[in-house]
Amino acid sequence: MARICVVTGSASGIGAATVSLLRRQGCRVIGSDLHDADVVADLATTDGRAAFIRGVSRLAGDGSTP
Repeated sequence: MARICVVTGSASGIGAATVSLLRRQGCRVIGSDLHDADVVADLATTDGRAAFIRGVSRLAGDGSTP
């Protein structure tokens, strides 16, 4: 089973580089950002944090590799 990693700020810069590195290392990555991500959420807001948790939980599922 692949390790699941969640990366915030995954759409650009250090976050995008981190996603690439983790995927090359065999991790299953769930990216989150304000746009262009698996989970689109604004972590600066209460609603955004709730959406982040729902989205990551949905995508992580039971932890098995799809």
